[in-house]
Amino acid sequence: MAANPQDYDLHGTPMAEEDFEQLVSGETSYRYELIDGILYNMTGSTPEHGDITGNIFSLIHAHIRRKGPCKVYQDQYVKIPNAPTVVPDVVVTCDRSDWEKDKRLRPFKIQSPCIVVEVLSPSTEKYNRKEKFARYKR
Repeated sequence: MAANPQDYDLHGTPMAEEDFEQLVSGETSYRYELIDGILYNMTGSTPEHGDITGNIFSLIHAHIRRKGPCKVYQDQYVKIPNAPTVVPDVVVTCDRSDWEKDKRLRPFKIQSPCIVVEVLSPSTEKYNRKEKFARYKR
């Protein structure tokens, strides 16, 4: 039996956008981003990055859980029109169609983020500030 591509890490593999979107539409324990035609595994981080991201998530979650229809997520795909899907560190959506079980995309991808948080590191700062920020603005 041939191995399913979602069963192993494809980090560093050249890939077309169509193939990337098909990959991230399947079930996988990895979180990928396509950068300049190369697949990167965004799963895992340094302890410092994890602490900062966790603290931001916790603060936002504590604030919005009392305020209405918004939800906060960590490491979830965000669908970008006419560009590859991305994975922000923390994202907030107040659009019920993003999180109500009978309305959301399958597989789950946020379509209407209202807050996106990227924790910068030396290895991702340039990409996050330029390419990824341009994608979010779309």
